[in-house]
Amino acid sequence: MIELIQNYGYLIAIFPLVGTLVNGLLGRAIQERFGEKTVGIIACSSVIFSFLLTIPVFISILGLHDDPVIINNVYNWIKVGYLNIDISLLFDPLSSVMILIITGIGSLIHIYSTAYMKGDPGFYRYFAYLNLFVFSMLLLVLADNILFMFIGWFAHPIFGFLGGFWGAVSSFIEALPTWLIPGLLAAFVLFLAARWIWGFFAARKTPAGYGKFSDDDVFRVVFAAVGSILVAFMLLWIGNQVVQTTQGPATVGEQLREGLSNLFLWAETRFTGDSGAPIDWQSAAVELRGTGGFVQYSTTGVVITPPFFAIWIGVTLYTASFIAEIVRGGILAVSKGQTEASQAVGLTRSQYLRLIILPQAFRIIMPPLGNQYLNLAKNTSLGLAVAYADIVSVGNTLINQTGQSLPVILVWMAFFLTVSLTISAIVNYYNRKLKLVER
Repeated sequence: MIELIQNYGYLIAIFPLVGTLVNGLLGRAIQERFGEKTVGIIACSSVIFSFLLTIPVFISILGLHDDPVIINNVYNWIKVGYLNIDISLLFDPLSSVMILIITGIGSLIHIYSTAYMKGDPGFYRYFAYLNLFVFSMLLLVLADNILFMFIGWFAHPIFGFLGGFWGAVSSFIEALPTWLIPGLLAAFVLFLAARWIWGFFAARKTPAGYGKFSDDDVFRVVFAAVGSILVAFMLLWIGNQVVQTTQGPATVGEQLREGLSNLFLWAETRFTGDSGAPIDWQSAAVELRGTGGFVQYSTTGVVITPPFFAIWIGVTLYTASFIAEIVRGGILAVSKGQTEASQAVGLTRSQYLRLIILPQAFRIIMPPLGNQYLNLAKNTSLGLAVAYADIVSVGNTLINQTGQSLPVILVWMAFFLTVSLTISAIVNYYNRKLKLVER
């Protein structure tokens, strides 16, 4: 049994992944032709098979006394010097209990969901996501290393054949005439304008025909038509302009073609492993110059100091999580009946979100959102001394040379007070615009 786990333990996670791929790619066709029952059988059986495989794994792990750990090496992912990272699954007493719970409870959830989601047009999509959730949880529990746990470049060995495809696309773009890309952009602008004008007239058509258009309606149609034509001609004109490059003079169209070609050429190297992670891994090197051993940074690019990078990432994640929760709570605070009523009168999802849900949610979102931006301004000020030490050093120098510490600190306080009051004024302005007008 131990040898079977070492060789085929990955099947526990593979079965839900297969269910995800089948229902995700073919679920709609299966549901339309064979019904929801077939989709449910595929989704449920994939998790049940994983649960059945988990039972002997759990029993085998309990039978090991000296070293109750079994590792299933699936694929050698990264091997650079002394660094060796495998795509491997680790089975121990803790992970075996967890996968038993995940697959067992997951099987019951799948079975109950077949009745709960009955009649829903997104039946197949729901079970594809549910299978994907079980696969992700199994991978999270069984992953033998942090990198594999976060997947990373796991798709690289599977989709490596796409490297040749991206290379062929790059060569095809390189062979295109220089006028084609500006011409396609101009045609796309005209297409968007024509589509908007068509939708504008279609929205105003009644069974009795078109009514009388106002001057504003005529202006918008003429503006869209004339503006798109002018933009199209401008794109064609810019595409033929000659600019100076490091390789000599070239037209803007040639530069667009070369840039698009290089983009797919870069994609080819990502999949074939000619350069970049995970095959060719080269660690960054810092070169020391001079007798004092000072770090010589690169003359190109942007240099970010570690303290500034740490504050930047920390403040970004901290504030983004709060803002995301505020927006989510504001949208959920709007009654579900608003959505049902909007769908009943025939509004699309984008229409009722833009016209009904979001205007009501913004009344709830704006006050705490303004507080978060004030908090962001204050937290960002903490990075002032770290990222822009010269600004603080000027104040410190003035304090040391003149002894006037109070005026310098007052200037700092006035600056941050001005920032806070400006943000508050903007938020309060929108609060007044969004408040309900009582009669």
